[in-house]
Amino acid sequence: MTGRGRGFCVLKLPSGAGNPVIGSAGWPGWAVARPLEGETDLAQLRSHARHIEAVLTGIRSRIERLEAKRRQEAVGG
Repeated sequence: MTGRGRGFCVLKLPSGAGNPVIGSAGWPGWAVARPLEGETDLAQLRSHARHIEAVLTGIRSRIERLEAKRRQEAVGG
């Protein structure tokens, strides 16, 4: 908890020197940040971006299926 009753902090601490700090902690809505450290961080950021894009694609696909189902039900089919 934050100590101010604002919910849980989500933070994955690194298990080694080359691993990133991931999560949200501190002020509400502010992600944990640390300075970039070259190619390793660049590769990790690209990997995170690909994962987020895949999740967003899945969400958009589900939205499209639900909207199509709603249109079919509205038509009576």
